[in-house]
Amino acid sequence: MNRALLWSMLRRVDWIRFVILNFCCKQVRRAPGAYILPYRGARLEIARGASIELNAHLIVNWFDTKHPGGTSYVVLENGAHLVVERQHTLYYGADIKVFSEGTLILGSGYCHSRAQIRCHKSITIGDGAAIARDVIIIDSDAHPLSYPGYVMSKDVRLEGNVWVGSRAMILKGVTVGAGAIIAAGAVVTKDVPSHSVVAGIPAKVIRENVAFNK
Repeated sequence: MNRALLWSMLRRVDWIRFVILNFCCKQVRRAPGAYILPYRGARLEIARGASIELNAHLIVNWFDTKHPGGTSYVVLENGAHLVVERQHTLYYGADIKVFSEGTLILGSGYCHSRAQIRCHKSITIGDGAAIARDVIIIDSDAHPLSYPGYVMSKDVRLEGNVWVGSRAMILKGVTVGAGAIIAAGAVVTKDVPSHSVVAGIPAKVIRENVAFNK
């Protein structure tokens, strides 16, 4: 990495917030060498009864050379849990909320600009995730319905090396198998087999035995 790029990165870090989050915030539990890296514009709201478990870096409001900033939100309600298992990057404009009974687990990978995650119960994102712009991942209908057997919230799981295309939606109760690809604009309401491509509304398998080479 050249010095100019390194300096550009370092000068955009919100160092005051870095110190507060990593050394003063009791809700954050860090493994040695793991930090929250808040770039300017990062907004983290962590309720007293919430918790963040850092086993690797969480980078918030990451930028690129064409889009040097924005605002990213990470909101944890009282009782919410965020676990960072591997280094994960939230690009500018990402919008993450974990509700009071929710647990969000992040493996390695990234959520690109304006991606939204709403975790009411349990969302797990495995290693190697590539979540594109304007994606929505939600594990609940958020508003209850009334009919026999109805469950408002169901776990969502993305296994390793999943690619989610721009403006796709992944809804409650879905497991996306390892190496799967969600096409842009797809609305996923059912499980996705490993190494397949799904597209459409609702999403259906359009190709199998696909290898996602990042």
